[in-house]
Amino acid sequence: MTLKAPNSHRGDKKVAEALDTSVDYLIYGSAADKVSESLHDPEAIRYFKGIEALPHDNKDVQLRVIAAFIRDIKTKQTYTH
Repeated sequence: MTLKAPNSHRGDKKVAEALDTSVDYLIYGSAADKVSESLHDPEAIRYFKGIEALPHDNKDVQLRVIAAFIRDIKTKQTYTH
């Protein structure tokens, strides 16, 4: 005997189509919503939005600099505590 789940996604799809959006957006929100939920510092959000708007090569460099800076701070914290 095989049980099938009800097709509740049909209703979700109809709502998304009526709102001219995706089911994913209805369920999970936008990337900006996720950032706002995880980052609480308005200044940090502003900087990351600025980096996001950069050309790919510049954005890649900035993200590598930030990653190196964070790595260095974590390393320093590890050896000073």
